[in-house]
Amino acid sequence: MPVDFKGCSVYVYDLSGGLVVKTTVLGHSLANSAITLPMLPELEDQTKYNLMILCDPSPYSFSCISDIKDSIVTFVLIKGDVREQRSHVRYAMSGTVSVVDYLHEGKAFALHTPQDAGLVNISKGGMRLRMKPNSLSLDDMVHICLDIGEKTRVLCAHVVNLFNADDNAEYGCELLAS
Repeated sequence: MPVDFKGCSVYVYDLSGGLVVKTTVLGHSLANSAITLPMLPELEDQTKYNLMILCDPSPYSFSCISDIKDSIVTFVLIKGDVREQRSHVRYAMSGTVSVVDYLHEGKAFALHTPQDAGLVNISKGGMRLRMKPNSLSLDDMVHICLDIGEKTRVLCAHVVNLFNADDNAEYGCELLAS
């Protein structure tokens, strides 16, 4: 079943991977594989971009060509390519997510106070979080709240790697089907 991207958050990146703008998809034509975005000054300089569209059940990434007409930008979606020899492209992100509970033997144990985490990057298969050291452990299973526009998504994740430093720690989390 094809995914309709209308109303989804979209991050537009230049070809070097720098974030150009974050906005919302105005429309999606499945027939010609194109989406439309509002005209923004940041999009006037180039014709080729990379996009990450946050939608249910997981983000999509595309390389694309833009066309500007009458204050609307149309992006023709082209199949994305894999960078860094990874199975999914990573995109730098900024924002805050919350770890709301831990999972153990199929049961969720709510935290008294959700732990805020900085979002470092995200891909189709996972995300990297920045938190206080020793907030999570390797192999922890957690639920993470991610605000996407007007919606809040709760994602189930498995901590697969970590780097502890004095002030901050980074946790690599693999997203699981929930």
